[in-house]
Amino acid sequence: DGIGPEKLSSMPKAYPKASYHASSTEMVLFCGFPGCGKSTFFHRFFAPFAYQHVNRDTLKTPEKCIAAATAALAQKKSVVIDNTNPSPDDRAKYIAIAKKAQVPVRCFVFLHDAALANHMNILRARLGITARVSSIAYNMFKSKFQAPTTDEGFSEVVSISPVADFHGLPADAQRMFYQLS
Repeated sequence: DGIGPEKLSSMPKAYPKASYHASSTEMVLFCGFPGCGKSTFFHRFFAPFAYQHVNRDTLKTPEKCIAAATAALAQKKSVVIDNTNPSPDDRAKYIAIAKKAQVPVRCFVFLHDAALANHMNILRARLGITARVSSIAYNMFKSKFQAPTTDEGFSEVVSISPVADFHGLPADAQRMFYQLS
């Protein structure tokens, strides 16, 4: 399952015109490979609507993520859990917090495969956006991944297809994206 020029060039150039945020307090949980654009998606579609950003890359521990999500919902603020969340066990802790706060929780599943996510990972490292994530993280995600379903307690599971959208990225991003590593 590799990545080739035809795969990159056939990707849509923009996300569908949609309103991803809700009008009332909620939790949104992201699920997807490292480097697949979850944080960029958050900053583009949720940050402008004052969603709180809970991310293990910045908070460092699962306990701090749980505490931040709990605090946001206690203040009646919507929150996005921007972690890989590959398994029902990983997601259950957050679903329980949302249920306790009596707010709905939706799951956004990023449909990038490992090859594309790693390609994007390499690109953001080359652009100096963030350090490259090791292949161990990709193997771990792949081994733990179970597709989310509403049976877990989500009010909705939203599929996010990959796009080649360079909005807000450095000028070299588009040229570098289409270069194969």
